[in-house]
Amino acid sequence: MLVPLRTPSFPQQVHAAKVLTAAFVIAGFIILLVAVLGIVGGSVGRKNPTLGGILMLVAGGLNLFGGWPGFIIGALLIAGGILALVAANEAKKTAPPAPAFDSL
Repeated sequence: MLVPLRTPSFPQQVHAAKVLTAAFVIAGFIILLVAVLGIVGGSVGRKNPTLGGILMLVAGGLNLFGGWPGFIIGALLIAGGILALVAANEAKKTAPPAPAFDSL
């Protein structure tokens, strides 16, 4: 026997709308915080490429869960983080050795 589908009552619809609204607002704040983390990682990357690269990798990884725009932004942040870490590694390789001071 088929049971006809019942449309939810008005209070149930209002509750569902409030829950979805809260979920989207929370997701928006999380995406905003991750974006700020990526910006900070990019700006720190000049002076400390290792820290900047790690921050960008974390922000990029978290942004991958943000839907279609988040996927593009996350991929770009991950690429920037990898480049920053490679630059930090190259800077350590080419740094001149510390001068040895002879005792007088």
